[in-house]
Amino acid sequence: MKTSHSLVFSSLLSLLAFWVNPSFGQDFDILCNQDNIVFAIPNTDEFVVINSENSYTIFPEKISYKFPENLNISDNISRYRNVITLDQSVFLIHNGGGEVVEFKNKAFKRIDNSFLHHNQYSPTPFSYNGTLYLFAGSGLFLTKNILIKYDFEKGEWFKVFAKGEVPPAGKNYSGLVIDDKFYAFLGDITGDQETQVPNKSVFELDLITLIWTYKGELINFDSQRYNQGIFYGEDKSFIVDNKYYFLKSAEIVEIDILNNTVNRYYDSEKWYSNGNYSTNFLRSDEQYLYFQRCNSMRVLDEFKVKKSEFQNSAKLTQEFYISSPERIYRSFGVILISALLLMVVLIVLKEFSIENKISIKVKSASFLYKLKIIKIFSDAEKHIILIMATENQISFSKIEDLCSKKNDSQDVRVKNREKIIKFLNAKLNGIFNNSEEIDFFISISNAEDKRIKCLKLNPMYFKIK
Repeated sequence: MKTSHSLVFSSLLSLLAFWVNPSFGQDFDILCNQDNIVFAIPNTDEFVVINSENSYTIFPEKISYKFPENLNISDNISRYRNVITLDQSVFLIHNGGGEVVEFKNKAFKRIDNSFLHHNQYSPTPFSYNGTLYLFAGSGLFLTKNILIKYDFEKGEWFKVFAKGEVPPAGKNYSGLVIDDKFYAFLGDITGDQETQVPNKSVFELDLITLIWTYKGELINFDSQRYNQGIFYGEDKSFIVDNKYYFLKSAEIVEIDILNNTVNRYYDSEKWYSNGNYSTNFLRSDEQYLYFQRCNSMRVLDEFKVKKSEFQNSAKLTQEFYISSPERIYRSFGVILISALLLMVVLIVLKEFSIENKISIKVKSASFLYKLKIIKIFSDAEKHIILIMATENQISFSKIEDLCSKKNDSQDVRVKNREKIIKFLNAKLNGIFNNSEEIDFFISISNAEDKRIKCLKLNPMYFKIK
């Protein structure tokens, strides 16, 4: 006969695993949909389910609301899946970064002055010291290891320039903040969905000094146990009491970074699930963990698990990662091999003329980077770059003409010029995946009239054909 702890945990696994297709009927059955965005309202027992691009419902009262017509977002709300809770607000950030929607007082409002970056899909969102961050991700031809920070006053995102041993470029990193440290581990370090290679290293970022440190390499590694499934997948992850959890169909994996342990809570009878199931973590208090699921009647509801019984259930404890003393010696070999590979790459790049520059083909009005066509520039942005390519410069007034209306005031024209150049710089930074600020355009005075200010292309980053 099972112990009471085993029975409790078996029930937890059954609840976590049960998932059904959406049904259409009364009592909000239609909300049983694994694609819905679900999050808890801070400091309450309520939670929100985003039903569609038009409406959302607050539970357990089951009161539905329409999104405001002036929300003014550039994409379907279902793609704003980077969810961060901060104080009394919940922030939804677009999948690829950029636009930010705030949920507060049971209403949604867009708060940023940015645009859709399309530069950090599948990043790791987190908050620290009252602001929002996104780490790593993929977009614009490349995977990234960049860190960006949201400025609430300016409504814009800015790159954070960290040093040290930075994690490799990748996406779907798991990460959590403990005190003044951010820990990142288990990122997919390739961009190919079918051949993703999980990174087995653990890294620590000191959020005060902004220095990355390598902590060690995972042992007893099984990539199937560490799948966060942050969008649409079977498995989900959540953070409670400075520990990181993966929900699996037959076990729950707990990562305790501070004690360097991984605990696997499992059903003693090796219970397994069938089908495509999903469960959402909502919140925790001193005694319970709260989850949302679809029950056997296909009705969306909430259930809770007592922490003490959960922690005392059957489990397997192992060391999470190990720091290798041989790593410092292996690094010399890695550096030597990297230097040789770099020489080979430079020879190949020179041979095939694949330079780290944007090629501007004037006749076809096209732009290429590393043999790939760039499609993210607007018509006005293309025109500005082509004028600089053909005429060697473009005046500030000409830029204003291209991005302003005929009746705009001079103040509006100047703001429009500054905005379009700012957006151009942001897009170019994304293409080059810069680790430091770069001037893509050089400010000069007109040769004939020094009073006329102009911009020209920085030849270090552009090649005209």
